[in-house]
Amino acid sequence: MISRTAPIVFDTTTLSLFSKRLLNCPRFKLPYAPNVKEAAVLVPLCVVQGKPSVLFTVRNENMRTHQGEISFPGGKEEPEDPTLEHTALRETHEEIGLEPSAVDILGCYSALPNKTGSLRVHPYVGYVKTESDDLFTRFNPDEVSSVFTLPIEYLIDPKVRITKQFRESKREYTVFKLPDHVHGEKELWGLTSFILDGVLRLPPPESIIQSGIFIQQLQPINDSLIGSFFVGIIPLIIVLIMLGVFRVPAYYAASTGLVVCIFIAIFGWKMPATQAFESIGNGVVYANWPIMWIVANAMYIYNITVRSGIFHLFRKWMISSTPPDMRIILIIIGFCFGALLEGVAGFGVPGAICSSMMVALGFDPEDALVYTLIFNTTPVAFGALGIPVTTLASLTGLPVLALSAMMGRQLPIFSLFLPAYALLFYAGPRAGLIECWPVALVAGFSFALMQGIFANLVGPELPDLIAGLVSLISVIAFVQFWKPRYRKEYEANINYMLKQQEQEEEDIFAQEIKEEKESDSESQVSSRVDKLSAKYTLLAWSPWLLIVVVVIIWTFAKVSTKGQIDVKWPHLHQEVWLTLYGKKYDAIWSFQPLATGTAIMVASIPFSVIVLLYGVHPRVFKIALRDTVVQLYKPIITVSFIMAFAYLYNYSGMSTHASIVYTIGYQLASVGKAFPFISAWLGWVACFLSGSDTSANSLFGNLQVVAAREIGLSAILMAATNSSGAITSKMISPQNLTTGVSTIGLQGQEGRILRRTIAHSVFMCCVMGGIACIQQYGIPSMIPAEV
Repeated sequence: MISRTAPIVFDTTTLSLFSKRLLNCPRFKLPYAPNVKEAAVLVPLCVVQGKPSVLFTVRNENMRTHQGEISFPGGKEEPEDPTLEHTALRETHEEIGLEPSAVDILGCYSALPNKTGSLRVHPYVGYVKTESDDLFTRFNPDEVSSVFTLPIEYLIDPKVRITKQFRESKREYTVFKLPDHVHGEKELWGLTSFILDGVLRLPPPESIIQSGIFIQQLQPINDSLIGSFFVGIIPLIIVLIMLGVFRVPAYYAASTGLVVCIFIAIFGWKMPATQAFESIGNGVVYANWPIMWIVANAMYIYNITVRSGIFHLFRKWMISSTPPDMRIILIIIGFCFGALLEGVAGFGVPGAICSSMMVALGFDPEDALVYTLIFNTTPVAFGALGIPVTTLASLTGLPVLALSAMMGRQLPIFSLFLPAYALLFYAGPRAGLIECWPVALVAGFSFALMQGIFANLVGPELPDLIAGLVSLISVIAFVQFWKPRYRKEYEANINYMLKQQEQEEEDIFAQEIKEEKESDSESQVSSRVDKLSAKYTLLAWSPWLLIVVVVIIWTFAKVSTKGQIDVKWPHLHQEVWLTLYGKKYDAIWSFQPLATGTAIMVASIPFSVIVLLYGVHPRVFKIALRDTVVQLYKPIITVSFIMAFAYLYNYSGMSTHASIVYTIGYQLASVGKAFPFISAWLGWVACFLSGSDTSANSLFGNLQVVAAREIGLSAILMAATNSSGAITSKMISPQNLTTGVSTIGLQGQEGRILRRTIAHSVFMCCVMGGIACIQQYGIPSMIPAEV
């Protein structure tokens, strides 16, 4: 697209760029329709009063169709027309008297259907070589009531060229605001607007070329779209193969892919080395602040609860309040408690802890892991205080609250039925559903309600934490006066679990601080508590309640934006030309000293005071900090590499704004209304191979947005569906399977677990794709506005 930041001229270079882009521009794949007639229009580029402009006609009010509408000159193909180019020139001559010899045809934009689908319109772009005022007086009054031109400088003004959404489908489209003197119309819309928008995207201006900024190339490999696509996906394929086939650690795969990506970006896409490494630096910094800053503080406060014994106190309260029925425990520990842990910590913590607890209560190890993996789906998109959503918003430029709201209108549908779904397969129709449906309803409804409310009204930080807490309290309160029919085969070993926990509490420091004279039991709150009084119950709940209160205050008071510093990244900010969108690429890192991670750190301060008041030794904080460093140094390296990889992909043009998206986007356009369904599967593939919803959003999130916009679907919905679809494959990801089996002593049994989870994963992804289709086409009012 032409930029208003530079002088605009129709010189030889600019017109040549138009021709080249038109020759290689992607083509919309139109579905077959019988009896479709061919038509052609001319998009006349001209110079009027020294200003490069575009010419339009206003159709006569007496015309049979499209009376009084603004359009380009053109019409239907006649049998005697040798080519469609001839059709466009003939119709232009008949309508406005412009001689074909006065027009240099630069090329043809993609064919497009009209509104009714009865015509296939071929837009030819032509440069009018004459600068005569006769252009406005020679029109045929029987077909045209007036002719006018608009300067390109006016048309590319962001205040003129705006994006809107259809009310019914929420599909995006571009309109152009018209000056007051133009035919009384306020906006240029419809097919004419769509064609004009596409044509204006084609070439960067000469001044941009001469300025020396990096211009993203759509097909740099031998000027071939397909060739550029296959070269562009080499780093991505390497990462996915290393993760999915060779199962190497994620940081090895990401670093290898990054090295290959650097090589291809510099030598294939001709990206200057300085900008390549600056984009990597931008990604690494964002990975650590705010993403890993949030994770580090969340893990630290979690480790304080473990090392101080408060986590064991909470677990003791939960187990002692639970009936000894495995079906109930499956819901309480696997679903409710697992979601709570996912909301606070993520990164494999829920699976490791919940499956171990369930095995200790008498569950078959394989069952414990399978159902923990099944439950660890709907909370994942908001895991670790919303990191996947925050990452998706950063990479796509979409509003984080809109993405959170969209996921909050998809995932609660899953959450509502997930407890009943798991009980059906665990205990069968009678023992599972018929006898336990009340507790499944309480768990699912309370979780779905809170997840939906907080995702829509607050943001991505709290849905898991609040929903997990509320569902946990609701279910435990409910089973105090309701219990399913007793079945011996589902009796849990509660006493064994409590004894095992006491042993864990006695040993928890032994391996870490043998040199300490003070016994471990004296440093553990839970080891001094035989029965949970109201005081110790409140203590057990204190870390989670403090996090909730502080983050809610932080969110509503907008504390995160206080003191925000917007850093324009050197050698990168507005020094890359976005060819797809026709504008300079911003590179701004917003440093927020009071980001959500700081809120969690603030919550840890009163919690630490409470812990000390209860007699816990101060060394607990040192050990918890060490635990956090040991647990997170590899994830920090991995996330840094992944974000560096994603940022380089975006700024080089290898992924988000170039050949990959053009190819995939336009190929998927032929899928038509099935694209929202396919969108869920793209997320499924990314998470299956990467093992992380955050990584899936980093790899495919921007691709989804660009493809959606090119096809005309909601970018918010497609980006959210990428994340929502990704959660359904986490249960079969090789990384998660390997971690899970090692936690409960099933090493080498990944294949058995995979065979039991694959069908659930595929089914859930199909359901998520179906939900996305319904929201796009059936209930578009569910899609939040992109503001």
